[in-house]
This record gives sequence, structure tokens and C-alpha cells, in this order.
Amino acid sequence: MKLPLKKLYLRTIGRWLTSDLFAYRMPVSVKGICFIDGKVVLLKNERNEWDLPGGKIGRREGVKTALKREIKEELGIEVQVEELLEVFTARVNHQVNVLIVLYLCTTNAVLKDLQISQESFEIGCFSYEQLFDLNLGSKYLYHLEKLLTPASSKEV
Repeated sequence: MKLPLKKLYLRTIGRWLTSDLFAYRMPVSVKGICFIDGKVVLLKNERNEWDLPGGKIGRREGVKTALKREIKEELGIEVQVEELLEVFTARVNHQVNVLIVLYLCTTNAVLKDLQISQESFEIGCFSYEQLFDLNLGSKYLYHLEKLLTPASSKEV
């Protein structure tokens, strides 16, 4: 009797392994939308794109803890993680799929508190009107439009 390769592999190491070890994997990045003085804080990355602060989740680190740490590292400010907005997959450089976990955050910080880290090339705070002139991902823009659209234009 011929065993399938997976069963043969499991049998040869002498123990059972969870099938999750054979599942497709992708990086997970947690991102936060933060407003200071009514403007969204964005960072310019190595691809010359404007991006939300955040990054990869560390080993044995919770999602919200990772987001707070990443924003502290990238912006130098403390945030409170408030609301999960969406989880989606983004393709980076036409090479890698990344699972993005997007949250709305709040902060008591002011503009002068912002500090750019070595990971980013530029930092900026942008109003609703300015967003459309930026090289910014469409999923981010969708959520920022929902959050920043003036109340008068939402009423129909």
C-alpha cells in the first residue's frame, strides 16, 4: 500500500503534526488610522507610497498590542485602539500578499509630538481634500473617505 506523501512524512518523523503546518502563509500587518487636529497621519514608505502607521505582529504578541507598539515606534505617540474597520489582503510590489488588519485609533497627541522613525521617509497630516492627490492605497482611501467626509455631504 502506497501512502500519500504527507502521511509518509508524518510517519517518518515519528509524531503527528497539525495540518496547519502545511497551510499557505502570508505576512500579517496591523495598521491604524489616527487623526490629529482633524487630519489623518500618514507615512511615506520605501515604495514612495503614503501608508498608515503600523507593521508586523511580533511572536506571541496580540494584535492591538502590536499596533500600539508599531505606532509608538513609527510616530512616537501613544494611541488607543478603538474599532476594527476591516481585514483584507493587499498585494505588495506584485510579489507578496499581505493580510492587513485595519483599526481606527484615537490619541491625545498633538502635531508637535510626532516623531518620524528611520523606517519611513516622510511624515504628514492630511485633510480630506488632500487625500486625493496622494499615492495612497484604495482600501485606505475608502475608509478615510467614510471617516472624513463632511457631515453635510453625508446627508441625502
